[in-house]
This record gives sequence, C-alpha cells and structure tokens, in this order.
Amino acid sequence: MHRILDCALLLIVAVGLAPAPDPQIAWEPDFDATLKAAKEDGKPIFIAFIMDQESANDEIAKNHFHDKEIVEQSKAFHCLICSIGTHAATAKDPCTRFGVIPCSAHQNVEQRARTAYIQSSQASAPQFIFVKPDGASILVRSVWAIGPAELLKKMRLALGYNDPAKAGDDVQRQKAEVDRIIAQADDKNAVKRASALASLALLDDPRIMDFLTKQTGETVDEPRRIEAVDAMGKKGNAKALVTLLKLLGSASAQMRNHVVIALEKLGMMEAGPAMYAALKKEQKDNVKSNLVRALAVCDPKPAEHSKMILTMIGTGAQIEKISAIRAALDVPMSEPLKKALLAAAKDNSSQVRGMAFHVLAIRQVKDAIPLIEKAIPQEKNKDMKALAEGSLAMLKQTNYDGPSADEIVKALLIDEDLRKE
Repeated sequence: MHRILDCALLLIVAVGLAPAPDPQIAWEPDFDATLKAAKEDGKPIFIAFIMDQESANDEIAKNHFHDKEIVEQSKAFHCLICSIGTHAATAKDPCTRFGVIPCSAHQNVEQRARTAYIQSSQASAPQFIFVKPDGASILVRSVWAIGPAELLKKMRLALGYNDPAKAGDDVQRQKAEVDRIIAQADDKNAVKRASALASLALLDDPRIMDFLTKQTGETVDEPRRIEAVDAMGKKGNAKALVTLLKLLGSASAQMRNHVVIALEKLGMMEAGPAMYAALKKEQKDNVKSNLVRALAVCDPKPAEHSKMILTMIGTGAQIEKISAIRAALDVPMSEPLKKALLAAAKDNSSQVRGMAFHVLAIRQVKDAIPLIEKAIPQEKNKDMKALAEGSLAMLKQTNYDGPSADEIVKALLIDEDLRKE
C-alpha cells in the first residue's frame, strides 16, 4: 500500500515539475478560409514571411513566435505564416519550425499571400504585414529584423488602426503625433517640411503613405515631389515600395534618380524585377548608374542581373562603369566578374582603373597584384595613385599610411550625398 502511495506521489511531483508547454502562435492553414473568417468576425490578419537559414529569421521563429505577450496578442488576429521551407519529416506531420500546421500549408500560404500583398516572385524576409478584415487594406507593414517589443508594438498599433475604439494609449499618442507632423510636412517652409518628413516615413499609420503618395502626384511641384520620395527611402519602410515602383516610370529623370536611390535604401528584393526592366530602357547615364547599384543591393542573385553589371563594366559610359564596378561588391563573385574587373583595371580612364583597383582589393583577387604593381609608377592622377597603392597594400596585407580610400571612392561615385541617412 505504501509503495502504491509513494509511486502516486512521485507521479504527482513529476507532473508538477514538468515544464509548461512552449507558448505558440496558432497559425492558420488555409489562406482563403482565413480571409473568409476575417470578414465574418472582424478580426484583422497578421501575416509573417520567414525564410530559412538566416540568423534574423531564425531568431524570430525561435523566440518572437513563442514570446508569451506576442502569442497572447496574436489571439486578436487571424495568423498566417509564410515559408517556402520544408521542416517536417513528412507532408502530414506538423512543421517542426512553426508547429500546428504541416509544411505544405505554410508553403501554400506563402504563395497566396505573396501574390496578394507583395505581387512579386520573391519576398524579403523577415516581413510582417497586418491587413484589415476586408483582406485588402494594409494597416501596418514592416520588413527586416525587429525585436519582440517592437513586433508587439506593431501588433497593438494594427489593432488600434483597425478599430479606433480598441486603440490603446500608444495608438492615441502616435495618432496625435502623426496629425502634428503631417501638418508640418505640408508647410510652405522648406526647413519645417524637411524636419517633419525625416521622421514621418518611419511612423506606423496608414495615413502617412496616403499623404506621401499624394505629395508625389504629377500636379505637385517637383521639389516637393522629390522631398516625399526621399522621405520614403528609409530602411524598413516597406509600405513605400508600391508607390516607389510606380514612380520608376516618371517622366522626370531627376524624379527617377531619387526614386532609385530610395529603393536602394529600402533594399527589398521585390523591387528587383521592376528595376531590371527600368534599367533595360533607361537612357540617362546618371539614372542607369544608380539603377545598377540599387539592383545589386536589392536583388543580387539572378544571372541576368549579374550579366547586366558585366555589360555595363565593359561597355558603359564612364560614370556607368564606375557604378557597375562598385555594384560588383554586392553580387556573388564569379569568374566572368573577376575577368571584367581585371579588364577594367586596365581601362583608359584613371577613375575607372582606380575603382577597379579598390574593388579587386576588397574582393581579394590576388591576380590583380602584378597588374596594380605595374600601374602604380604610370598613374599620373594623385588620388588614383593613392587608391592603387592602398589597394596593393590590402591585397598584400601590408601597412599603408596614405590617404583614405573611402573619401577618394566617394568622390568617384555619383549622388553619394543622396545616400546619406
């Protein structure tokens, strides 16, 4: 009898000491069913795009999606997880990364959600999109890594924007702040506008993009249109992508130039196909030069993008060649790219040669050592000679006390002032 009681007590203790199950977001398995349910019950939709084998995405999948406060807040949403990866042993098993649903479900949801809200063959990740129950209107959109506290804040803001009656203090405060800043951003005084626009694009409020988009209209004076475009070019400002892509077709070369640099700052791969198409038909050398750099930053992997960079290094105008060589730092190294850079290091233009020396050194192409050694005594341009000497020291891993390469390179590239944050 005592032995039975002892065993029973041990079982109770063991159960009591067992860790509580890890909290987890209840991801829904069917895109269409989720949209239907949202329209019926009025709950907004939380959509998360997560890629595999990338540290920021791994951190969010492992920690954010199991955070007690985030999981609790997620109950106010219909939640969809989007991932093309396969994590479970079979198609019927629950996903070992996201749980609850099989991998086939989050793969199908990824395709449907990407088509509906990103309209691209690829999606930058991590990315969070909060949609109204109508399944169409975006409340909040965020791309790239954010901490758990910031994700929780965006969830609460989305709920408040969806239903002002449920808006907490944070939403009320930000609404008042946005009202004030929008009024200032529309001021006749350019200094006041600049100050307001600098902070406006990073705030979460659906009215902000409505305001900035109207500021880019054809009937608005070009300086104010450009101010609005520049304001959209803030890293993480995913909600500006659609407007900026439309503006790639602007009749104004100056507008297109600012749009391209804004897209480069966003760094979203979804912009790649549109920028590639724009680059193929662009006629202005300065816009083409910025387009090739932006394309390399946003979408460096497609073979046709690398081919475009190679072509520009070989046959472009001088400013195009210099920009394309700089773009080579943002795409995967290949044998054709190596050959193109070595050929550029023999170009007739000292500026092209100098940029090629610099990039070859950063990419540690040792084949460039004899070429640069031969070029140094013949370089008449003082800055280009310094760039060659610094590049040679980098390749040989020796000390160099000459002028900084950074300042020389900035002077070679166009529109570096527009790239400042």
